[in-house]
Amino acid sequence: MSLSLFCVLVHGRFIGTLADEPVYSIIVVQVRRELGNAVDDFRCGVGVMGNGRGMKANESKSFRRWSLAMVSLALLGGVIVSGAWQYCTAKPSESLPNVNYNDLYKSAIDVRLDESRTLNETAMAIAAALIGLLIARPGEVGVAFTDWPEFLMLIGAMGLLAASIFFHIAYSDTVFDSYFAGSRVPQVPPGMADVLGWDVDYLRQGQMLSLFGAGAISFLVLFSVSKLKT
Repeated sequence: MSLSLFCVLVHGRFIGTLADEPVYSIIVVQVRRELGNAVDDFRCGVGVMGNGRGMKANESKSFRRWSLAMVSLALLGGVIVSGAWQYCTAKPSESLPNVNYNDLYKSAIDVRLDESRTLNETAMAIAAALIGLLIARPGEVGVAFTDWPEFLMLIGAMGLLAASIFFHIAYSDTVFDSYFAGSRVPQVPPGMADVLGWDVDYLRQGQMLSLFGAGAISFLVLFSVSKLKT
């Protein structure tokens, strides 16, 4: 309670004993005025606290968005470094050991080729979905070029999808080259380079790892767009 209100109450207590009606009117007006000011001050304080909490929430969301973007780029860099290391340490196709070619070996190769083709089709579908986020209409869930955290996540996801497609092409070409080389050398029993060993199969494993990483980043993009950007 302010000093002016206190003075008015004291003044009213001593003068009110004389039954001076205007004094009581002054007291009522002053009390209402002081109470109104107190309520306004309280509302302003609550508003400032609410704005402060809103700013902290926005800063927290922005930090999490950029953290997810850095994680996405780290995944892309990790897959690139891992693929380059495996390529440098793997044996060239000319140095692969020969194995006897039979129906069982051919069936094993066919299974892995089918798996690689399925993974490649999945990568194409995810890439189409991510492109759909870039060309989304206003009001729909999408990523604009000005949304830098989500845009960097998309770059990471698309880079991993490109790596997955590259691994698929390299794996298919290596298997084809091994078939072709084995057919040109008459052997009894027929033989070909071992394409089921690690020196070739690392390409299929790299394709799988890249696809899983792209799928994880795609989920992070959708989470950031729907929960953190708004």
